[in-house]
Amino acid sequence: MARTLRFQLEPQFSSSWTQRFAYHFQKGIHHIPVLRDDGAEDDESQEDEVKVSLLDTPVPKDGRLLIPLQPQKLLCQQNLESPLLQLPTELLIHLMLFLPYSSLYMVRQTCQVLRNLTNDVEFADFQWYILQHEAAGCYTSVATCDQLRDIKRIFLRKSLCEQCIELFDSGELEERMKKLWQRIYCRGCKTEHPELLFRQGGRGYNICVGLQGDLALCNHVKVSGKVKVHEGEKIHLTCCHPEHSVQQSTLKTCPSIESFGGILKYTRSFPLVKIASEEYTGMSSLKSRLLKRLKETHYDGLCQHSSTQLESIVSSLQSDKCDCFPDEGLPVRRPICTTKYTYWCNNHGYNCRQCGARYFWIYDDNCIVLRLTIGLAIGNVYNMGWLSNITFHPDEHPTHPILNESTKGVLWCPDSSCATGCGNRWLLMVEILERLSLRPFRWMYKGRLPPRDLSFASNLPYTLEYQVFQKAAGWLTTPRMLALDLSFPIETD
Repeated sequence: MARTLRFQLEPQFSSSWTQRFAYHFQKGIHHIPVLRDDGAEDDESQEDEVKVSLLDTPVPKDGRLLIPLQPQKLLCQQNLESPLLQLPTELLIHLMLFLPYSSLYMVRQTCQVLRNLTNDVEFADFQWYILQHEAAGCYTSVATCDQLRDIKRIFLRKSLCEQCIELFDSGELEERMKKLWQRIYCRGCKTEHPELLFRQGGRGYNICVGLQGDLALCNHVKVSGKVKVHEGEKIHLTCCHPEHSVQQSTLKTCPSIESFGGILKYTRSFPLVKIASEEYTGMSSLKSRLLKRLKETHYDGLCQHSSTQLESIVSSLQSDKCDCFPDEGLPVRRPICTTKYTYWCNNHGYNCRQCGARYFWIYDDNCIVLRLTIGLAIGNVYNMGWLSNITFHPDEHPTHPILNESTKGVLWCPDSSCATGCGNRWLLMVEILERLSLRPFRWMYKGRLPPRDLSFASNLPYTLEYQVFQKAAGWLTTPRMLALDLSFPIETD
């Protein structure tokens, strides 16, 4: 019988086995502050400055083409007298019909007069294949894809800083991105990976970064990745330290990792605020306290990208689909089954745009609880939840193994306003790789990838990252890859 090698996790504990056993018999010491009528909690705490993860940067909400700039309104008579605009309308339309779609798209942004002309019936194909390329039933050919890619490149260049523009214009950016798709044999995984999964700027030894980092469940337990023979065993790991338990409460708050349907999942609950029913003043006060409490966690136990999304996480507390958390009046705990898998309402969640971590709000035992779930793959290291949340020991890795000086301007940029971002490109390349490996198993997408809507999936082939992957990763791709992604984009939302 053939031996199966799989990516698995090995725990590292800060306490001995006997101490961990004793935790089961100790009372919980986790304290939940009470929200008072003046908006203050019953304890005072000071917000400290927290070092943010390198990957903790804003990420675009989707991969669609940027919203076109509003065309200039020709309010000045001098502009209206432009020689071009003095041509007969019929002649202007005739000339514009010779333009490629990418140029026509940019012409639409120059002024309102030319934009109005592109609304003519003569440009019906342009309107359908370019302006409405996401519409159901719209088939995107390879030629049209090239036009959409040209448009995307124009917008990308406009959003880069000066240093990154130089790399982009010289062609060096694409060449260096291509090298990241070279195949390298990983001694740890016993298989080949792209270069982008290995330490950059002096690899030293061929072991991918997925086997060099750790994921911290909490301050007491962390896990590392190993590739071992899979014997069909199930994994269930929980930290029962008294710090995670609430005294005289049924709330389950201990961080844990367990296998479910072939996927490892990390879960943890954070009881943040206890509601005093006789003193509750409303949603505005509650949200401000929840945001403060999340900052006070120092992001311990949250995903590595949480600090830039805290306000979005708190905003997801309310939903227009139900009245569980009304503006006025106490939150409502649903006493009956409202979803297939849980006994609470499923309308109060937020998904991390980077790694797909699921943040979910519940109201239980008069407490507002934030529950976190991160999917971790068990088959290989091609997993967003794992790669984007692991950290590296500073003694072994003084700098980040990927986002360091050797990849500056390619995978990250110190300019926060630059579209290169700080790791967004690397994570997107990893996502493209994982999508390719999962395409034969479409049912597995939603457990392994960040939630992406159909718009993101439809526009992914137009990105620079996808184009470089298509050109440079022939050892991974198939001839039909682009056609499949254009015709059958797979959403994971």
